[in-house]
This record gives sequence, C-alpha cells and structure tokens, in this order.
Amino acid sequence: MSDEVHTQDRMKSQMQAQVESPIQKLYPTMSQNLEQLGHQLHGVYRTGADQRYESYEPSPSLEDDLEMPLRRRSVNMESFVVCSEESDSTLVLGHKEEVEVEMEEEDECSSQNNGMNENSYEYREGGYHPVAVGDIFHNRYYAISKLGWGQFSTVWLCFDAQLERYCAVKVVKSGDQFMETARDEIRLLRAVDDCDWHPLRHRLVEFLDQFYVTGPHGRHLCLVFEVLGDNLLTLIQRSGYQGLPLWNIKQIALQVLEGLCFLHEHCEIIHTDLKPENVLLVADDVAIRGLASQAATDFLGVHSQKQQLHRTRHGPGSVRHSHRSAQDDHVKLTKTAKRKMRAQAKRSVTFFQEHRQWLRKRAIEDLLGLAAQGLLQPMTAVEGVTGQLPFMPFSFDGLVILEDSDLRDLELELEDDESMWDRDDVPAPGTLTRSYSLPNIPRRRQWNSALPANPVRSSALRLLSHSPEEFMRFVQEKVTESDLAEQNRHQPGRKQKGARKHSKGTRKKSSYSAKAEKHKDNSKEPNWGIIASRDPATQDCELKLKIADMGNGCWFDRHYTDDIQTREYRSVEVILGAGYNETADIWSAACLFWELATGKYLFDPQVRRGRASQDEVHIASIIETCGPIPYNLIDVGDYSMEVFKPSGQLRNIAHLQPRSLVDVLVNQHGWARLEAKDFVSFLEPMLQTDPRKRISALDALRHRWLHQPLHCRDTPDPRASIQVPDESHA
Repeated sequence: MSDEVHTQDRMKSQMQAQVESPIQKLYPTMSQNLEQLGHQLHGVYRTGADQRYESYEPSPSLEDDLEMPLRRRSVNMESFVVCSEESDSTLVLGHKEEVEVEMEEEDECSSQNNGMNENSYEYREGGYHPVAVGDIFHNRYYAISKLGWGQFSTVWLCFDAQLERYCAVKVVKSGDQFMETARDEIRLLRAVDDCDWHPLRHRLVEFLDQFYVTGPHGRHLCLVFEVLGDNLLTLIQRSGYQGLPLWNIKQIALQVLEGLCFLHEHCEIIHTDLKPENVLLVADDVAIRGLASQAATDFLGVHSQKQQLHRTRHGPGSVRHSHRSAQDDHVKLTKTAKRKMRAQAKRSVTFFQEHRQWLRKRAIEDLLGLAAQGLLQPMTAVEGVTGQLPFMPFSFDGLVILEDSDLRDLELELEDDESMWDRDDVPAPGTLTRSYSLPNIPRRRQWNSALPANPVRSSALRLLSHSPEEFMRFVQEKVTESDLAEQNRHQPGRKQKGARKHSKGTRKKSSYSAKAEKHKDNSKEPNWGIIASRDPATQDCELKLKIADMGNGCWFDRHYTDDIQTREYRSVEVILGAGYNETADIWSAACLFWELATGKYLFDPQVRRGRASQDEVHIASIIETCGPIPYNLIDVGDYSMEVFKPSGQLRNIAHLQPRSLVDVLVNQHGWARLEAKDFVSFLEPMLQTDPRKRISALDALRHRWLHQPLHCRDTPDPRASIQVPDESHA
C-alpha cells in the first residue's frame, strides 16, 4: 500500500515540567455514571469567476440524491489549510490519501501550489466554486472569511442572517466523485443528528444545513456546520512540540473517548480518520467576532475606494470586492444577470454596514456584563471606545466618546503612578487579562484634577473613573443615538420595518437590534472570552472540544474503502489490509494522545530503514513498541506478503529494538516514572495489535488514569468549577 504522506517537523528538545491540576473534580460524576451511560449507549480572496450570478436550489432537492444507492467511495476527504491567528502564517494541516487515476493530473497541478491558497487551476468544470467575501448563499448565508481549503472543498466562515449566528459553509467541488463523497458524509451526519437526544451527542460537530449552488463550474453541494476553534495540531505546534499540560491531555482524552463511545456504541459509525486536525476546540465567540469585524472593515473599505475610483474614472457603477481571473474578462452577462449581480452587491454592502453595528452592540453588552460583575477594567473600556478591541468596531460612523485630549490626560495619570503597575496582582494598562474592578486597584490621584476643558469629554472621563459600568451605559446610549441617526439619514421619513426590501435576506426581523436585545435579556453570564484566557497549549485550563470531519466515516456493516486513516495514526490491521472495525479508531486515539503528551508521533514511518518500505518500517516500529503481531492477522492481510516473509519475519528489517514507552517519557521528556507508568497503562490496552483484544471506547473511559487527581502548580482559570489545592500541596 503506497500513499503520499504529510509530515511535520518535530523538535527534539526536553519537555518542560508538566503543569498539573485535578481533573477528577471537573467530572465529579463521571465514574458513577459510566455504567448508566453504557446502558444508554446500547439502548477575502476569490480565485475564479468574478462576473457570474449563482442560482440556489432549496435543500429538499437533496433528498432524492440521498435516496440513490450507495456507491463505493474511492477517495478520502481533504485536509484543510488554515491560518494561524498566533503566527499570522499559513499552516498546511493534514494528509492527502491516494485517489483514483483520473485525479492524478489534478494532483500534479496541485503539488505545484505553495500551500497559501488553493490552486487557481482547480477553478474549472468539476472543481471549486468561486466564492468572494460578501457572497450570499441560499439567500441567508453571507460569506465573511475563508477558513480553509482542501482537495475536495473550500470552507467559509458565514453569518446566517436568518438565525443570526456564525457558521462554517463547506462548498464541495462539483465533480461527481466529490459530490458522492459529500452525500455519503451527509448520510452519516444525519444518523448522528437522529441521536440528538443523547448526552454525548455534543462531542461531535453539529451539522446544521445543506443546499446546492449552481455556478460557472457546475452544481456544488454545500454543507453547513457550527464554527469550531483551534484544532489540536495547532495546540501541538503552539507548545513548540513539547507536549501539552497533563491536565489538558486528560480532558482531551476523556472527551475524545466520549465522542468515539457515542459513535461506536450508539450510531455504529467508524470515524476512520481520527487525528489532531480533526479534533477541535469549541469556538471562541469573541475571536469569531473579531474575524468578522476585520472582514467588514476590509470589505467596506475596498468598496468605498472602488466606488470613489469608478465615480472619478468611469462614472457610477456596481463594485465587486473580488479578484478577477483573466479568462473571466471574456464572460458575457445578460442584462438580467448584471441587474441581479448589482442587487446582490448592494445587499452585501448593506449587510456589512448593519453587521458592523450589530458587532458594536454585542461588544457593548458584553462589556456591560463584565462591568456588572466588577470585572471590567477602565483601560479595557477605553480600548473598546477607541477601536482597539478586535471584536468591537467603534468609530466607523464618526462616533467619538473620548477625545484625544482625554486619552492624553489619562496617559499622564498612568505615567505619574507607573510604579503601581509593577505589582504582581495588577495588570499593565492596555492589556486584556483577568480584569479587576476599579475599587481593587490602588488609588491614583483624582483623575478629574487634570481633565480637559471640554465639559462633555470631562464628564465621560469622570464617569469612567467613578464606575466603568455607568460609563458603558453612557456609551450604549450614545451608540443607540448614533445608529438611529444613521438609520434616519438613509431612510428619512420611513419606518425601519418597511425599509430596504432588497435586504430581506439580511434580516428576517426588522433589524439586528431585535436579536441583540434578545441576546442581552437571555445572557446572564459575562462573556469570559473577552478576558484573556489561558493558553491550553502551555497552561492547564478547562477545555471543551468536538470531533469533526465525518467525510471519511463509514458504517460498521458497510465500508466504503479499505484505504483509511492518516499514515501516522493507521492501525496495524489497516496497514496489512486485514479488514477493520471500530477498534481502528481506538488505535488512532492512542496515537493522538501520545502526540499530545510528547509533541512527537508515536510511530513515525518516515524514518528510513534500509530497503524497507514505509509499511514495513511502520510495522517494525509497532512490533518494537507493542509486541508481536498475531499470526492470524498476518494470514488474512492482503498486503502481508509485502511486509513479511513466509516464515513470519520482516522482509528487510532483521534487527528489532524493543522500545519502552515509559523509558521514553522519563528519559526523553522528563516525566516522573510513576506518572509515565500510569499514562502508558492507559495507552497499552488501546494499542493491542490484536483488534479482538483491543479495548473499547466505553471501557477506556473507565480507566483510572482519567480520574486520578492531579496537583496544580499554577492557578487555573478562576471561573472553572474546580477546587485547586494550595501551592504547598504541589
């Protein structure tokens, strides 16, 4: 079996001391409820056409397609390329599996791509659908930012104007093989959704909607998912490949096993591609809004510039925020299509204008929520009203709360008492961190002793020094007045309800404010995401995550292909072609947990060993680590003869060196021996070379390692419902 393998550079430095905290109290009832659980389980860039008008078909048209007989799938779903927020660089994530001969030409063209964006060559008949920021899908989903791309699709962050929430829209290539793979995925996702009542359903990504879109390159199937955050590979990279804190690893292991337990025991589905890229943290709403805010600013800025350019050079005309390929300049559109394009462009501009207002209102409500709990620092409020918080666009309409003179006076006040910020318990000004209420900060001299002359600004600054909550309420009033004035300026003498009929897809109700008020009324908890949280890559903290990408999944009794799993997480039976069942996912899970703990692959077949093939190197490493492979498994393997001699010995590797995982953890990664033994005892049952003896997800959840309390050397997130022992106990 041959395959193209994606590799990651692994740093070879000693792992830092593990930060520990008690996980048992995070899941206090897990041990007691496992038996009951077991019973429940058994019971802004476009490449492609700029001049086109898309037509959309309602999702019910998909029903007939899903009734078609299942076909053997010969290709695996993509790995995405996503942008890291930390480094502002592009990371190529995942692994490409083999595809059929008809895809070879496409792969050769793709291999020349630099990884920053999908290859423009793929924007063709049977390929990608061209999407631009501001495009409207299905008359409700507004494209905001490209989240990633892969061999089979592009994925876009969108805003659902009907339900006023963010989502991820996966736009599949129009080729038959890609469309059929997507239909298979939908069948699996619907089976998962049928079990929505189950207590572990939330461990898998939520599938929201599907629809078709017809464009210049054919008919494309679009899948709508909830938006998720960083994947585990991002955390591994951010840790410097040194391994995550042990407490975080325990949380991840427990939640991944819960997700597999749900898939296996209740849905009878095998994921077949469990790896760090396909396990993602629950999304940070504040980070998503920051992305949307930047997209709105960029879109409207470019629109304004191009509008000005067209007025001066070509006269009035519609403007598209996109990249036009050379071949599309020859596309001829009818007057009707042009009219529809202009109408859609106008809707997109209106959407981003109103969305920017909506983002500002949401951010003010969030800051008010923090202020009501005494958690809003004055400097955070200042950052908000001066446009320095990424998720809070503010002065786009000319609204000014604090003048430059106010800010200068505030800076002088802080400089006069700069020593105050040297205290360990007081954060430096201008930083987003765990906030303190104003009374807890040492008193500076009275701010109003050197206030600017402007009485309006002076009152705002006095209000800020007196009460951040009252200051934010003042800001809220000013924003409401500004939004109303803007509305009246564009719609003089008209009521909001009947205005802008062309924007009906932008909002089902009269305005974003209706939903914003509903959010305000129903949101009692402060938005903790505004306060800088701890980095799960290096600090122990409470985690919530989900398993994603069911594109390669299959049923217990219906396998689409025998070529499954990314190489480094591939089970021994799959390597040998001996068939597989749900325990193949358990093997991948063990490889994943080891990688989280060490930053390195458990099995790295990239290391060459003489003339041995990649499969033989992989099998040799498995034997050295996990022990001999059962003869009955070798006997039934389709590829066994490529790895083993008739005598049962490896063909090209004569000398095997047994490897103790405990010794590796102790000697190479600095673990305490007892800690290493406990962790390895958790992994070993999942790494049984005989699939019949390999532990199930449900039984793995019972392992004592998951529920052993840890001592914390660092202070965890204070909002976590965990009792942390004193440092003296560490």
